[in-house]
Amino acid sequence: MTSKKNIYVTHILDGSKNHCINYGLRAAVWGLLEEANSTMGVETHHITVQFNSEFSLKLKAGSKTRNPAQYFNRMLRLKVATPFDVSSYFFVLEESTSGNIHAHIVMNIKLSTVTKLRDSLKATGWLKTDKYGHLAASAINISDGYILSVYKGSLTEQEINEMDMMIEDYPSESFWKCGSKATDLKGNIYCQRYEAKEKIAINEGLADYLCKSMTDSLFYGGKNYAMSRSLKTLMLPYLEQVIAEGKRRSKSKAL
Repeated sequence: MTSKKNIYVTHILDGSKNHCINYGLRAAVWGLLEEANSTMGVETHHITVQFNSEFSLKLKAGSKTRNPAQYFNRMLRLKVATPFDVSSYFFVLEESTSGNIHAHIVMNIKLSTVTKLRDSLKATGWLKTDKYGHLAASAINISDGYILSVYKGSLTEQEINEMDMMIEDYPSESFWKCGSKATDLKGNIYCQRYEAKEKIAINEGLADYLCKSMTDSLFYGGKNYAMSRSLKTLMLPYLEQVIAEGKRRSKSKAL
């Protein structure tokens, strides 16, 4: 990358393995972690919220003056960021298999306010409910880490065999477990998605995971992500370093 022009473009490094990188999102995670490391009592959190059908439709429609991401950014500021003095955050909106929208929000939160922030999100009326009308167990998750997932389709046959062998024969020693299963045309059940047993601390790998959905056209004519102005400022040192390295490499190739 040699300029800021395409910083939010997701680059597929290996199509067969679905390895992606987005320098803009990596810079955003880096900026959040740098701020949290220098601010006492603040920690970077990954918040996943599953929206109900009503709010999902509102998001898809956006508003007369804002696209869906801009609309949610405004709502997030009003309901969460401003009341809890959160200045640095970004989010990525995705569509679930049900057709409803869910959001991955990464923000710096004061540790003393995490519980109140969770309660505030529950009171918004945005979240998914179960068949009894109660808040669904999966509606909200706030974590200081994330679970690493790997899909079978991104692995070679040898890697799949080794992964399955470790999970089946040495389950207590394996770093992985089966996250979700599927059935093939012959009726055979197989592991579709592998999942790490323990969460890992938030790092740039979270950006690489979330940026995959930034290649999708979720909303016609609008982005499915946004970030705060404060975070855009925090990102600059990382981006300047990446651009400088990109120019150096480009110059070396030209010689």
